[in-house]
Amino acid sequence: MPSADPFFGARKKIERAETHIANLEATLVAFNKTEPYGFFTEDGPEPGQTLFKIRIKNEIPIEAILLIGESLQSLKSSLDYTVHELVLANGGTITVRTGFPIYKGSSPTEYEAMRKPKVKGMRQDAIDYIDGLKPYQGGNDPIWRINELNNREKHRLLMTAGIGYRHGQADIGPPPEIAKAFSADVLKKLGGICLTLRPTDAVFPLEDGAVFFIFQDHTPPYTKPHMNFKFTFGVAFNEPGIVQGEPVIELLHQSVGLVKGIVSDLSKYL
Repeated sequence: MPSADPFFGARKKIERAETHIANLEATLVAFNKTEPYGFFTEDGPEPGQTLFKIRIKNEIPIEAILLIGESLQSLKSSLDYTVHELVLANGGTITVRTGFPIYKGSSPTEYEAMRKPKVKGMRQDAIDYIDGLKPYQGGNDPIWRINELNNREKHRLLMTAGIGYRHGQADIGPPPEIAKAFSADVLKKLGGICLTLRPTDAVFPLEDGAVFFIFQDHTPPYTKPHMNFKFTFGVAFNEPGIVQGEPVIELLHQSVGLVKGIVSDLSKYL
């Protein structure tokens, strides 16, 4: 049944992207329940150094990779649909080149040349709005990234993602030689120190056996760390030249918000 809203198709594409992202989140939750990542330790080359290495037991599900690509495609289609409707609303004619202009390079001049046939037939103030977004590399990287990721996904079978170290937690207690002098109740009352460990120069993507954290004891006699370590790993984009190491779910949600805002803004030019 036809809708009175000219941007109905664009909004449905955003909804489709949100559905894909929700399914992706559910897929990754199920994946994490399989405990796909672990870690082991080895002595480092320096005295008092302990290396923490990742153990990857299961690969990222293919279904998750497909959902990433489908989410991006829906978002780019939503932007294209808005331009189609704006051209029609202004009495213009849709051509094979009509679509939301996003230039792969960083030159504003080259962007303008690429943009002209894509928005031909639109109102000038609508074109001015799009130009103000600076939809090219270095001008508006979040928009540029949606386009580049979508183009890569279209020209090969699968988007690539990798495993990244997100954060860790260390619960520090007394060394065993001291702890054994106290009862369990006393140790519980004494408590300990909880440290949050965030990567500053994280290796990405992590391969099985890669070092992701180093503990250094600087005080002789060197001992193993008396800590209960917990580490969190996550799925991140691994597309060199576009985005690497950015968490997939967070970036997709940001992209949805961006596209929603653009579609909403462009509706006033109908």
